[in-house]
Amino acid sequence: MAESLAVNILFWRRNVLTLTRVWLLVVGVVFLLVRVSRGERSLGVRIRGLVQAMQTQAHTQAALQAQLEAQQAQAQERANVWWSSMLRTRFEDGAVEIGWDEFVRLF
Repeated sequence: MAESLAVNILFWRRNVLTLTRVWLLVVGVVFLLVRVSRGERSLGVRIRGLVQAMQTQAHTQAALQAQLEAQQAQAQERANVWWSSMLRTRFEDGAVEIGWDEFVRLF
């Protein structure tokens, strides 16, 4: 359950980052079109700029994806270590009794 919660949060972050990059790319294209319409840039320069922007966006997206996957693996490992320690701990007075579903609900 906690894994699905972590995956949902990471999926949401990934979607927000993707939408942000798409929006920035669209804004960049509109800016280039405005400059071309004013005669400030030629068509060839515009195409090269667009290709460069798309390549930069793809590189950035790949780097962010790798970073996100590394963070996800690290968070999952920390959660697994914590949960394992909880399972190994014996509480004589019954002060702490927590199941996986309850843990997910709390966090």
